[in-house]
Amino acid sequence: MEENKVKKFDAIIIGAGPAGALCAVALARNGKKVLLLDKGGAFADNLCAHFVRQTYDCSLHEPCCRRHSCLSGLGGAALHFEANFDNYPYADAEQKERIADFKFSPFLEAALGDATEAYIMKFYDYMFAAGLQKPAAEPAVCGKGCVGAAPSGTIPVRLEDIKKIAAKLERDLAQYGVCLLGSRTVTDIDKNGDFVVSCVQKTGEETEKFYAKTVAVATGYRSIPTVAKFIRKFGLQHSFPAETELGFRVETSAEIADKLLGGACNPRIKSACGKHRTFCICSGGRIMKYPFAWGSDDFVLDGQHAYSCRGNKTNFSLLSKVKVPAGENSYEFAAEFVHEANTLEKGAVPAQKLADYLSGSKSAQADIDGLSLTLSGCVAADLRPLAEKYGIAIEWFIELVKSVIPHPDYFYNNTVLLAPSAVKYAPRLELKKAESSCPGLYFIGDAGGVVSGISAAGATGLMAADSIIEKYL
Repeated sequence: MEENKVKKFDAIIIGAGPAGALCAVALARNGKKVLLLDKGGAFADNLCAHFVRQTYDCSLHEPCCRRHSCLSGLGGAALHFEANFDNYPYADAEQKERIADFKFSPFLEAALGDATEAYIMKFYDYMFAAGLQKPAAEPAVCGKGCVGAAPSGTIPVRLEDIKKIAAKLERDLAQYGVCLLGSRTVTDIDKNGDFVVSCVQKTGEETEKFYAKTVAVATGYRSIPTVAKFIRKFGLQHSFPAETELGFRVETSAEIADKLLGGACNPRIKSACGKHRTFCICSGGRIMKYPFAWGSDDFVLDGQHAYSCRGNKTNFSLLSKVKVPAGENSYEFAAEFVHEANTLEKGAVPAQKLADYLSGSKSAQADIDGLSLTLSGCVAADLRPLAEKYGIAIEWFIELVKSVIPHPDYFYNNTVLLAPSAVKYAPRLELKKAESSCPGLYFIGDAGGVVSGISAAGATGLMAADSIIEKYL
């Protein structure tokens, strides 16, 4: 990007993922002077090379992008892999026929209020205009006997569509005059009349300072420590979840998983008690790992979709709601779980065959290697003590498997649990139309701790833009 000469703006957006980029476009389209900062760069420069190669060769066994540059930059982590855009409430995209019994999450409705569906649809209107393909109706449930499963309102997004969306974002940012500065790490936010945002390009370099009437923080989950810093500095009203969700990533044969999913795309599957669920089902995809937080040596696991080139594995997380102990917050507690899982096998990814987990025995390394996992560096471990210590349960899922697969032993012997998976641990700010208790300071997307998912993030960015224009510009 060209060196920025202007130092004062109407609004500064920190983070160029869907929330930040759409907020910046909406503000600039209304004639506002906007600065968009991100620690990454242009979309094409940061697109994960391993992912691009996988779309042509699904036999690759790369663990992750070593520089993790694909977790930042324009589009953020959200657009750098094929993804599920969820919260789309219509079974028929053309007729606007609602999915039976579809419900937005309580947290999304708490964040967006009565305008939840309106802002979700504003997000999708932009995506469809960018080239996203409208979905066909998905099955109402994920398979026989799958009680507690429901359609997610999910649109699977292929790499060709992702590239179109990123291209439209880049065009709109340029057309409406947004000043996009990449390779910037924000170090501080101050307020002395206007907000002052300090950032550096590289460690040790001179600090740049920019000024604005309003600031919107749109960073991702890896930046929770930075958000916590701003919470303390401005005394922002917030809370931590009383429960966090901890568990394991599961990888199994795509052929087996298809029997469980029944053709649905990333269905919502929950236990009868509501305390346990699946998360982010990556049909045909692979497992990847990345830092728990920027600068952290500990990793967490997630799934990478493969709609453009479907592999022979499917993965998802099995998560349990776990009560946070007194005296700890949810982030600290999740960090303890992640660190303990990381040290089970000296930094390697601990793995256990489901059959061995159920029998209470450690897997043989030869058995783990023989299953040709999509993630390299997996070491045989016993995960039951970790599950028992943190209250992670999978028995409900086993009952589901038994109800769908008549002879499940093959499933047990060809399915692997890997650790760790963790979500829902971020601090939740008290927000009104995305504005925090500090006037003019907004938190959108993952930064607010009240939403998850790409469509929800984008919707909060659009809502914040409307609020900023109404109140300050």
